[in-house]
Amino acid sequence: MITRYWEHPELTHVNRLPGRSPLLSYKSADDALSGKRARKLDLNGDWEFRYFGKPEEVPANINKPNTKGKWDTVQVPGNWTLQGYGHPQYTNVQMPFDHQAPKVPEENPTGVYRRTFSCPKAWNKKRIILHFGGAESVLSIHLNGAFVGMSKDTRLPSEFDITKHLNPGENTLVATVIKWSDATFIEDQDQWWMGGLHRDVFLYAQEQSCIQDVFAKGLLDDDFKNGELDLFANVKLAQPELKGLTLDVQLYKPDGTTQFKKPISAPVDSFRDWLYRSSPHVKLRTTIKQPLQWNSETPHLYKLLITLKDAKGKTIEATSTRIGFRRVEIKDRQLLINGKLVYMKGVNRHDWDDTTGKVVSRETMIKDILLMKQHNFNAVRCSHYPNTGEWYDLCDEYGLYVIDEANIESHHYYDCICRDPRYANAFLDRGMNMVLRDKNHPSIISWSLGNESGYGENHDAIAGWIRRFDDSRPLHYEGAVRREWGQGVNDWTRGHHATDIVCPMYTTHADVEKWAKETDDYRPFIPCEYSHAMGNSNGGLADYWELFEKYHGLQGGFIWEWLDHGVKVQDENGKDYWAYGGDFGEDRHDANFCADGLIWPNRTPHPGMQEFKKIAQPLAITAINAAKGKFSLLNKQNFTDLSYLQGEYTIEVDGESIATGKLPAITATAGKSQTIDLKLKPQTIPTGSEAFIRFSYSLSQDTPWATEGYELAWEQIKLPWKNSKAKKAKSVTGSPLQFEKTKFGHSIANESLQVEIHNSGPSLRNLQLNGKTILTEGPCLNLFRGLTDNDGIKLWDDNQPNRMISKWLKQGLDRYELKFSRPKIIKAKDGSITINTKQQAIVDGKSLGTTLELSACIRPDATVTFDCQFTVGKKGDDFPRLGVQLVAPEGMEQLNWYGMGPHESYWDRKAGTWVSKFEGTVTEQYVPYIMPQEHGNKTDLRWLALGDGKDRSAVFTMNSLLEGGASHFTAQDLFRAKHTKDLSPRAETIITIDHHQRGLGTASCGPDAQEQYRIRPGEYQFSFTVSATQL
Repeated sequence: MITRYWEHPELTHVNRLPGRSPLLSYKSADDALSGKRARKLDLNGDWEFRYFGKPEEVPANINKPNTKGKWDTVQVPGNWTLQGYGHPQYTNVQMPFDHQAPKVPEENPTGVYRRTFSCPKAWNKKRIILHFGGAESVLSIHLNGAFVGMSKDTRLPSEFDITKHLNPGENTLVATVIKWSDATFIEDQDQWWMGGLHRDVFLYAQEQSCIQDVFAKGLLDDDFKNGELDLFANVKLAQPELKGLTLDVQLYKPDGTTQFKKPISAPVDSFRDWLYRSSPHVKLRTTIKQPLQWNSETPHLYKLLITLKDAKGKTIEATSTRIGFRRVEIKDRQLLINGKLVYMKGVNRHDWDDTTGKVVSRETMIKDILLMKQHNFNAVRCSHYPNTGEWYDLCDEYGLYVIDEANIESHHYYDCICRDPRYANAFLDRGMNMVLRDKNHPSIISWSLGNESGYGENHDAIAGWIRRFDDSRPLHYEGAVRREWGQGVNDWTRGHHATDIVCPMYTTHADVEKWAKETDDYRPFIPCEYSHAMGNSNGGLADYWELFEKYHGLQGGFIWEWLDHGVKVQDENGKDYWAYGGDFGEDRHDANFCADGLIWPNRTPHPGMQEFKKIAQPLAITAINAAKGKFSLLNKQNFTDLSYLQGEYTIEVDGESIATGKLPAITATAGKSQTIDLKLKPQTIPTGSEAFIRFSYSLSQDTPWATEGYELAWEQIKLPWKNSKAKKAKSVTGSPLQFEKTKFGHSIANESLQVEIHNSGPSLRNLQLNGKTILTEGPCLNLFRGLTDNDGIKLWDDNQPNRMISKWLKQGLDRYELKFSRPKIIKAKDGSITINTKQQAIVDGKSLGTTLELSACIRPDATVTFDCQFTVGKKGDDFPRLGVQLVAPEGMEQLNWYGMGPHESYWDRKAGTWVSKFEGTVTEQYVPYIMPQEHGNKTDLRWLALGDGKDRSAVFTMNSLLEGGASHFTAQDLFRAKHTKDLSPRAETIITIDHHQRGLGTASCGPDAQEQYRIRPGEYQFSFTVSATQL
C-alpha cells in the first residue's frame, strides 16, 4: 500500500469485498430455515494485543507468525481505551486534535491484535470469508504473514476473501488498527473517541458456487390488500461457464406455514452479448395474496428461504432472511406507512454501554427496545451511523420504524469536506455499503445521508446512487435544508434532491407553526432532532405535540437523545459515578455534553420519559359530560384496535379515593372513537374540595415488550361537581399568645406554639408546634436554582452569551445576599400577631431588583400564615425562580404532598404527571442527573407536608396552585458540584415554595423556555399556612 495510507481519503479500502446483506451459508434448506449449523466460526474472545504510540513504531515483522515480543491480552469485541490502553475522549463538534484534514497527529495510537484459528475440516475447498464488524478507524489485515486487505469505516463491516492465504491447519491472523485517519474527519459525531475492534469478528464459508447476495422487497399494491415479492439474487459461479443452476424460493408465513404449494424455481441467468455480460443472477416477482403487513403495531415477518441447486437438482447451499410486506411513500406532505399517516414518535440512539463503550450486547439492545415500546416510542434514528446488524433484526421483530444513517459527519469542517472531491469516494462508499447491508430490513423506512456535514456534491452522489438502487424508501438529510453555507439559519425550501423530508434540528415552536401555515412544499416536516434531553430538560415537549397534531404536514419527530453517554468509573473511595469529557485528563473535550439522554447509562429512565410516554400514548379521552361520567375515547393507533388493553377508573376527592371501577372494553378501531358512559351521579363535595377521575389502561396479557398489568396509558379529568355552601368560619381558638422580648428580638408562644422573631437576618426562626421544632428558619426570598444544563453548561469556559447562565452569573445571582428590614409587629383583636418584614436581594451592595414583603400571621390555634408579596423590577427580569426557601430540622424526612406527581414536574413539563396525594421521603426526591442540577420540583401544589415518622409533622397549605419541593441540597450545593459523587446530603431539609420556577426549555442545544414559562417584571403574590398535622 501507499505510504501513510491513513491520510489518503481517496483510498477507502484494499481487497475488501463489496457490501452485501449478512447472509450465512447452510448445507441444507432445513438448516437455513432453522438458522442452526451455519458455516460460521466465531473469533470473538481473547486476542493477543500490543499497543503503540504511532503506526511507525509497529515492528515491520509483527505480521509474521510467531513474532516475539511482549503480548498482552484483550477482549474482542472491545475498546482498548476501556481495557487499559490510552483513554476515552469526548468531543461534540470540535476535532479531538488540531490538524487540517486529511492530516492527523504523529502521535496516533495503534493497536495490533493477533490470534490463531483452524478452519473446520468440512470447510475444505470452500470459499472462506473473514468478517470484521467494526474497527476504529483504519483496519489492515495479515494472515500467515501475507497482506490480505485494508478498510476504513468504523461502523460498517469489512469482509475479505482469505481462501488463498489459508494453511491446512493452524493460521495466524494479525489485525492492525490505527485510531486517527482521514476517515476520522467524517466520523466527527457527538461521541466518545475510543479505538479498537468493537464489533464481532468471525469467519464464514461459502461454496465455490454460492448465493452472493439477495435483495428482497415485500411490496403492497395501491389498495393495500395484496403484496408482491420482488427478489433479485446475485450468484457466484465456481466456473464462469457453469450452466443449469437454479434457485428455489419458498416463503414462510409468520405462523411458519409455507406461502407457496411448492418452491418457485428460477434459472440462474448469466446473460451475455457482444458488449455486456451481467453477473449471474435471478430476478423474480410474484403476487402474494393478502399478506400480513409489517408495521410498528403488528410487525409481521415472513422468512424467505433460498436454495441454490445444480443441474441435477442437488442442493449446493441454502440461505434465509426475514422480510416484511409494507409500503413507504410520501404524498401530500405526509409520510405514509401502508397508506396511513403515522406520527414519528421517535428518538435518536447511539450505540453505547457505560462499561464496554461501543460494544453493545444483544441483551442491552433488547432492553433499549423494551423501554422504547413501553414508553410509546415507535421510531428510532440510528444516530449517526449504521448500528450493529443485530439492532435492525430486533427492530424488525419488535416493531420500530428506523431511519438508517450513513457513517458521515464532518461537523468541524461542516462546509468543506462535503465539497472536497478527495472525499467523494468515501461518502459514496459509506452510503452504498449501508444500503447494501441493510436493504432487506422492513423496519428501515428511510435512508439518511449522514449528519451535520453541510450539503455538497458528495451528498448528491450518494443520493443519486440510493435513488437508483432502492426506490422503495425516501431519503433523509438535515443538512440539505440548511442554508447553503454554514450551519446557521434554516432554508427548509432547499435540498429536494437529497431529502424527501423536511427534517430540521431544534427549531422553535413558532417556526414550526409558521412553516405549517405558510409552506407549499410537498414534503412532510419531521424534525430529526428536537427537545434536547440534556439533564433536567424536555420543557415544551407537550407544546410541540400540540402543533404536530394540529397542522397538516407536521408528523412528529426524533427527540435528542436516548441515552446519557457516561463512562462508569470509581472515585478514590470506590464509589461509582459516570464520567464525561475532561474526566480522563484530556485537554480537548466538551465536558458533560454527552450526558443528554432520556435515560441514564444504566438504562434507568429520567422523569422526562414519563412526559413523552403520556404524550405519545395510543389513546386519548375527553369529556362529553364529565359530571355524569360520559366521555369519548379516541383510538390513536394507525392499524390495530386496543383490545389488548384493559381499563379501570378511580375517582378521588382531595386525593382520596371514593370510587373505583372497571371500564368497558375498547371497541374503537384504529383512528375511531367510542363513548364511555359510566352513568355517574353528580355529587356535592365539601367547600374547597375538588374531584378528579383517572382512567388507567394496562396490558390485559403479556406482549413481547411488556408483561400483563403494565400501565400503557392514562388520563385524568376534573369532575365539575358542585361544592357545598361555605360554613361560617370558626373563631380562632387556642390559649392566648405570650409576647416577650429576648436578646435576639422577641418570642411568641402558647401551649401549642413557640417561635422566635429576630431583629436581624431571617425574622422567623425555630418554629415549634406541639413542642416539636418544625422550622429552624422561616421564609427567605429565593431566586436561584441549581442551574440546569439548559440554563447553561457550567463547565464550558466560553461566555455562552445566548444562555441564561451568562446573564445570571454576571448579575451575581449565584452569590446574592438578602438584606432584611427590622420586623414590624402588629397585634390583632382576635389574638393573632402579625410580623411584617421586607427582604431585598443584594449583590456587591447593589439591588438585584427583586423584593419580598413578608407578612407572618401567628395565631393562637398554632397556625402561621405567610403572605408573600413580590416586586420584580427590570433587573429581576427572567430569573430562575420566584419564591421562598425555608429550613426544617434534621429528621424531617417523610414527605407527603397533594399536587402533581408522582415524579418531578415543571411549569413547561408536567403533562406526564397527575393530581393526587403522594408520599415518599425527602431523600427519594433526589434525581441523580450526571451533572448535579435543579430537580425534584412539584407543580400545582395544594399542600405539602413534612414529618419525622413519629410525632413531629407539619403541613404547608397553599392559597393557590404553587410549586415547591423538599431536598437535602441547596441550590448552591447543586451548582458547585460537578458530579454526583461531589454531593453530600445536608442533615436538615430545604423546603422551597415558589410562585413559579422558570420553565426548563431545551436551550442546552435548542430553543429556550417559551415566553409563557418565564417570570417577567411585575407584582406577584401568594400565601401559605403552616400547621401541625398527622402523617
